[in-house]
Amino acid sequence: MTSFQSSDNWEGAVHHVASHGPIFEQRIAKLCGRDWYRLRRTLEIALTAQEEQQQKQGLREDDKAKHNDIIEKLFTGERVGGLDTLGYDVRCFFLCPDDRMKHTELVDERCEIMLTRGLLDETASLYLAGELPEMAARAIGYRQTLDYLEREGAKDGDEDALNEYLNQFTTATRRYSKKQMQWFRKDDIFTFVPIKISDEKAKRVDDAARIIGDLIQLSRDEYDQQCFAEDSVSAKTMKENEAQGKGMKFYQFKRFILKPGTPELQQVLVEADRCSNQVQAKKQRVSTEADAESDTA
Repeated sequence: MTSFQSSDNWEGAVHHVASHGPIFEQRIAKLCGRDWYRLRRTLEIALTAQEEQQQKQGLREDDKAKHNDIIEKLFTGERVGGLDTLGYDVRCFFLCPDDRMKHTELVDERCEIMLTRGLLDETASLYLAGELPEMAARAIGYRQTLDYLEREGAKDGDEDALNEYLNQFTTATRRYSKKQMQWFRKDDIFTFVPIKISDEKAKRVDDAARIIGDLIQLSRDEYDQQCFAEDSVSAKTMKENEAQGKGMKFYQFKRFILKPGTPELQQVLVEADRCSNQVQAKKQRVSTEADAESDTA
């Protein structure tokens, strides 16, 4: 999978994973965009299933059938041994913003807030201490921050580089938010609870808690009838969320806190320079040590 991703060969990677069987081909068809992480995870599951099946070659046919049935359920997303299969009444909720345009603005603002609260310093400190796990380093936020701190030709006071980094960070976060909504719309076990973005945070929390509290008090039959009917609030909220997606192409990115000339931007820029210099110094040391070892060899 690494070779496919390094060459940006998405189609080849999809074909490779799909070749492991119809189950995996169906899972790939549900992916939202070029989701390399989930594609890689699907391949890992396929290879694990293949290995387990090879180990079961000596089993009787009925044991093989039972084993394959478990794999079928697992890889089609049906949870084996989950709470619902143990007799529990499981109810899942997705808190869905009623205004995707306004929600996206909040996402962008949240990214800026993360910078003002020390994302650069946190990332640099973990990196310098060797305590940033590979999985975390690939996560949105850390990944863009590391790329910025390790950038070629770094120089102090480079506001353009900082802006480009923030653009990449916010763009990746917006895309992930969009994918989350798509994932939950495809998962039919979730009830969509509408959240009025224009309300104050405390009111949003109280309203969501009240709605969910009322729903979990219903009997299972009443819950299913009220939440999964075509004219239910959940269904209408889901459809409205999807319909608003068409208008998101008109979204205009803007700064909310880190605006040109503001003290907030200057403070983040000073921190960015300090963290960049620390990371760049470590890169230089590592490069020098590697050259020395090469000369010795």
